[in-house]
Amino acid sequence: MTLKELIVKWHGREYRAQSALANTLGVQVASVSHWTSGRYRPGPDRMKAMAKLLGVSNEELLLSLPRNKSNSQPKTDYDTKLKAIMHTAMLVKGHAAGAEPIVKDAMEIIIDLCGGEHA
Repeated sequence: MTLKELIVKWHGREYRAQSALANTLGVQVASVSHWTSGRYRPGPDRMKAMAKLLGVSNEELLLSLPRNKSNSQPKTDYDTKLKAIMHTAMLVKGHAAGAEPIVKDAMEIIIDLCGGEHA
């Protein structure tokens, strides 16, 4: 499911769904629009809040984001790297006490790989 579809599902209707999400997260509507278009990526803290609000895992939310438009890598290469990093981060989190900082760092690396721009 795409980020736009997740937002509409959460809001219950398409009309003004991005505006409702922006108000709830305390960001500009333009930021949400940029996230859904792939122009920018939300930062790790925004992603965590958005995942909780939309009722999905951080991983599901991350995979719902479109590729950054400046990223010229083939989609399969991008998806493979993304899944490998998320898998590794979750393994570390599941087996190491106090691994939350490691997972947060992994999320930041993923965002950088996806284009590195945060809104």
